Amino acid sequence: MRLRKSHIKRPNSAAGSQLLEFALALPFLLVMVVGIIDFGQAYNLKQKLNDAAREGARFAVQLSCADCTQIAPATTQTLENSIVSYLATAGVDVCGLTGTTAPTVGPQAYASWTFTSPQACAGTSANFTIEIDRGNTFVNSGGAIVPSTQIILNSPYAWTFNRIVGLLPGTFQGASTISSSAVMQN
Repeated sequence: MRLRKSHIKRPNSAAGSQLLEFALALPFLLVMVVGIIDFGQAYNLKQKLNDAAREGARFAVQLSCADCTQIAPATTQTLENSIVSYLATAGVDVCGLTGTTAPTVGPQAYASWTFTSPQACAGTSANFTIEIDRGNTFVNSGGAIVPSTQIILNSPYAWTFNRIVGLLPGTFQGASTISSSAVMQN
């Protein structure tokens, strides 16, 4: 009678190599998924800022600029309030802007103001700003100078991607500013 050797089951080396490959690919997969989500959120914020700047410019051209030579005209305060309200309704964090923030006078010394949030936005060291320039001009296709209003919104954005990209070699900027601008003829 012959004795049979019992077949001892050996671990499959293919399963071990698959596990190793998955462990090496997982950080790249995670970075890609988080990156796609993060860039989608940044794009969404950009669209909301575009809409708010356009609505602010549309509202501004309906207002009189009779008090534009003052340091903090009521019409500009009303304009800032409407932009802040629009952004709050859209779910954008304006980092403490309330619609009643005192502006700083812009580069033209009149008809130009900047409203800066009282605190830095979460995850960044930068503030949200609204720039209103009621004395803006542009040249139309006929060569005429056209008085206009320009609204510029600057929103700091803290990338979630920055926390995940640490799994990979290299560096990545943790925060950036997403800006939007709209110009309309007065």
